[in-house]
Amino acid sequence: MAEEALYQVSKKIVSEIGPRLTNRPYIAIIDKFGKIQYMDEMVEKYKEFMSGFVRNNFSFLRIFDHSIPISGLNMVFFKISKNIILVIYMKEGLVGQLLAFKKDMERYASEIDENIVLEPPEEGAPEPSTQEVEIEKPEEFTEEERAEEEVIITPTLVKKMKKLKKKKKFPLNEIMVLNLCDGDHSVKEIAEEANIDVLAVWDVLEKYKKKKLVKITYSGNPDFVPVLTKKIPPMAVQLRLMSSLEYKIAKLCDGTRTIEEIEEKLDIDGDKLSELIDRMEKNQMIRMDIKRK
Repeated sequence: MAEEALYQVSKKIVSEIGPRLTNRPYIAIIDKFGKIQYMDEMVEKYKEFMSGFVRNNFSFLRIFDHSIPISGLNMVFFKISKNIILVIYMKEGLVGQLLAFKKDMERYASEIDENIVLEPPEEGAPEPSTQEVEIEKPEEFTEEERAEEEVIITPTLVKKMKKLKKKKKFPLNEIMVLNLCDGDHSVKEIAEEANIDVLAVWDVLEKYKKKKLVKITYSGNPDFVPVLTKKIPPMAVQLRLMSSLEYKIAKLCDGTRTIEEIEEKLDIDGDKLSELIDRMEKNQMIRMDIKRK
């Protein structure tokens, strides 16, 4: 069914851009007539607003243009084809992060177009009602509520491999971890079953993730954090390799702090930090990764 196909496309998009964002993204796919072809449950409360915006503004946007219609609402509308607008929404975070994926959205245009059913509205049909959008403050969670929203992180070997044996090139702890990367064991379960510290498990996963032998997926709503990918020389600022602000940011990108926590620590404007983080990521100085649990 078309709806199932669109659901699968939305999952692909989330799995691609999710790890590079500070919060989980939610998707809506809306055709040029304002009909919602697919939407995640989290954006359902905005459906009338989204539909009305697309219906009234579709013709004003060129293909691959974007629009952020409401300041304070982390929602971006991407026109990805002559028929479709893709909406990406985050409950919290920096809306500027979403714009970094503008070009990525082009890859999904044909797959989405193939699975939509365009139905022009009947002539004389009444205008749908408009929706007043209320911008919500970020929800405050108690420790108990945070505990209930458990994040499950599951590593899987990309290629099927025979059970690894105790060869010289594979240390024992790596063999134990990789043999459990079957898509059924979470990081926490691997640590418990192999009797290895969680951080040691992550060290093995990071090593083989870089070799593109391990893929890491998640369920729930994990935190994403910027992680430094290169050693920064102490004289980086004096050598004009980076600004003093970038140096301070880099020092805080140790995998334990979210972008919001870095923003608070440095007392920096959120949009400015987002811009610098995006630039540092493009220069491959940092990468966005799941916060280790």
